[in-house]
Amino acid sequence: MSASTGLRKEKIPYDLDVSHHTNLTHCKFSFFVEKSIRKTIEIASLGWVLLMLLIVINVALRYIFNRGILALEEMQWHIYSAGFMFAIAYAVVTDNHVRVDVLHEKFSTKTQCCIELLGILGFLIPFSYLLFSDSISFVHNSFLVGEISDAPGGLHYRWLLKAVIPISSLVLILASVSRLLKCTSILFGYPKAYISSLERGKNGY
Repeated sequence: MSASTGLRKEKIPYDLDVSHHTNLTHCKFSFFVEKSIRKTIEIASLGWVLLMLLIVINVALRYIFNRGILALEEMQWHIYSAGFMFAIAYAVVTDNHVRVDVLHEKFSTKTQCCIELLGILGFLIPFSYLLFSDSISFVHNSFLVGEISDAPGGLHYRWLLKAVIPISSLVLILASVSRLLKCTSILFGYPKAYISSLERGKNGY
């Protein structure tokens, strides 16, 4: 088997074999960035367990003990928001974002890559950058004034909560660039396709 044939037939790790997904080969940057994003967000997804526990506790406090703790209720909202923000980058690296599948799956891989390239350059990266740059002052101002919840008994250090916005935006930028490079690898041959040493051993390359 030639090296080029191996690259075409290799099932790259961390790509899902689903018909509506664009089958892209990793470059070195995308391989390590997407692997890191996946692992980090999969660990962070344990926050959903914490969210469920908080909801159960708040319901029990309110309906059994006839009391509520506002800080815990606010924490529910923020955990949900943080999970949603980071899940956007996860959707990009797993190719599980919304698209018009009835059309997309009929296109060739190169056509799919052209569409993704235009979408990433024209919309995703500019949006992610604007969200990141504008949210920095948002967090900074919150830190300077020592912003706390408007409600009595609410959460303090709101700048820490707001910091989720620029951090998740930065992760989304990395995911977008990774996806972009996978497209250019197929369309223009740069950067070169990458197979990890582990996968070489599994597939006999």
